[in-house]
Amino acid sequence: MTKYNFHFDRVPAETSKAHPRRERESFFKNYCAGLGIDIGCGFDPIDSGGEVYMFDMIHGQGDATRMDHVDDATFDYVHSSHLLEHIEEPEIAVRNWWRVLKPGGYLLIMVPERDLYEGKTSLPSRWNEDHKRFYLLDFYEPPCTVGIVHWLGQQLSSFGSGMNYKILSARTLQEEPDSPPEVHSAGEYAIELVVKKLR
Repeated sequence: MTKYNFHFDRVPAETSKAHPRRERESFFKNYCAGLGIDIGCGFDPIDSGGEVYMFDMIHGQGDATRMDHVDDATFDYVHSSHLLEHIEEPEIAVRNWWRVLKPGGYLLIMVPERDLYEGKTSLPSRWNEDHKRFYLLDFYEPPCTVGIVHWLGQQLSSFGSGMNYKILSARTLQEEPDSPPEVHSAGEYAIELVVKKLR
């Protein structure tokens, strides 16, 4: 893994779009203390002001689904922005993201919100042909759309006996006026989830 303690000129990608809002909301102070890992960050890693590992195939770390060679309960927070929609086996990915998170730590996930980002209800994605599914906050619409809050709760509940998580925040973000369907959003058209690992 590549370790960074950094601050740099940000590029206008999805994690960067969230940065000013997260600063205003004390997101980094509340959820990103200690050692973090940013899974699938590409060249747009989270800039929490602290120590974070960039875990991405382009940096040579390997598969974001299996997380081979990453020990259990290593990180105080696990961040993944706009990756889950690309993964063939999201259930396995989330299991491993949860596995590498310490008890008391935070799982931070962002995905594009279907109606705001895509403006359509069926695959393929308007903006990325590699998207495997669409997400809404709490509404399923098979075969293409998953209600991520319910889905994530099902996954986390299956990883152990009893309630091992608490969803602290689950919301849809729209940081700019509506864009026409043919124009890619310059703002946050996303769903953001903050989940605490209880044990």
